[in-house]
Amino acid sequence: MSYSISAKEVIEKAGYIATKSTKFSSKKSGKIVIAGSSSITPLMEKLVESYKNINPNVSIEIQQSDSTTGINSVLEGIADIGMVSRELKSAEINKGIKVQVLAIDGLAVIVNKANTIDNLSKDAIKAIYTGEITNWDKLK
Repeated sequence: MSYSISAKEVIEKAGYIATKSTKFSSKKSGKIVIAGSSSITPLMEKLVESYKNINPNVSIEIQQSDSTTGINSVLEGIADIGMVSRELKSAEINKGIKVQVLAIDGLAVIVNKANTIDNLSKDAIKAIYTGEITNWDKLK
């Protein structure tokens, strides 16, 4: 007998912020292939474990790689679900991918205490990580 479980509970217990509180249940069988981002894999493993508790007749394979591979695997029919830990590009969305945000994680930026910077905007952090800003003096 299958029962309903809240994915929100699993997501939040794993330390993410759930975007929905939908409950799910299932009686179907078959195989699902999930491919993509290594940063999402630990959460997906917990969701798969919870899902298998209500539906032991399903086979779920997780292929850990990166976000782009997850997207391409879905587009090529290799995977049923792609794990993506970044914003999708317009070109990717235009290929007909259906996007469902599952959770949001956090990013902490830590600066050495000797650094005189005491406040960084999201735009400044993005510029640092994209290589647009390569010198602390450009942040002042």
